[in-house]
Amino acid sequence: MDPSPYPGLEDELNRLIPSSFPRGLSWDRFHQYPRILKAMRIRSERAAVNPVKDREKFERLLPFRDGLEKAGEYAANQPPLKPLFDDMQRCLDEYKISVFAQELGTLFPVSEKLLLKKFEQFRVQRLALNPQS
Repeated sequence: MDPSPYPGLEDELNRLIPSSFPRGLSWDRFHQYPRILKAMRIRSERAAVNPVKDREKFERLLPFRDGLEKAGEYAANQPPLKPLFDDMQRCLDEYKISVFAQELGTLFPVSEKLLLKKFEQFRVQRLALNPQS
């Protein structure tokens, strides 16, 4: 079966492979791209078969995706936040794999609880750097 794009696939690819790719990407992270792309392909295949189930799974990710977008804006203006932001992005990518392509396995245990912890760490650090925000 040919995979078809699921809603947001193009945005995910643009985030994953920006125009600056691969500058600034660690070697370890670079080696994860085939697995991440394979998970996206698996999701596409499954979404074509059951778009309702895909949407239900995607809705679990929405708060994290939206929070990460906002965190990215802060990290762009406050360079000390960049490592925390990158860590949050890695955790969310692994969480997506656990939700949409569990059979590929994750690099480390990941859950909504871990993501919430990472987002809280980012918030605390952001406030420490800029208490007015």
